[in-house]
Amino acid sequence: KSAAEMCCVCGGGRGKCGDDVCEISLSWPNITAMGKIGKSFTGGLGQKASKSMNGSYGVWACVRDWIEEEMTSCGVGPRQLACFRFEERSREFHYYGSNDDLKLVAEEAMLDGLLKEEEMIATLPKAHHDPAPFLA
Repeated sequence: KSAAEMCCVCGGGRGKCGDDVCEISLSWPNITAMGKIGKSFTGGLGQKASKSMNGSYGVWACVRDWIEEEMTSCGVGPRQLACFRFEERSREFHYYGSNDDLKLVAEEAMLDGLLKEEEMIATLPKAHHDPAPFLA
């Protein structure tokens, strides 16, 4: 099931699903930094941009693997992208849906992001000591 279909608070995907439940505490600088390691993607809404009394939306951001509690509230698991529209007046991210449903990020770009993250992790220094006894 999609994140929208699993969302019981919003009536299974009808209406403003997620805005009241799924929140993200990341800022633009956080999302930009995550993009450098393949964990976020951003873009313009193009024809889907909107300005009304309900909000002014022109750009989106999709993120994966950030804060576990927030991911759970958004209905996404590891390696799944949750997408948000940025509301220009309030300067807040509002949940838009999962990338599985929205298809804002192409599959190839997602796979490139995973590869970028794996390559970055491979460059990190390995621990040169035994783990603490309580971790063994």
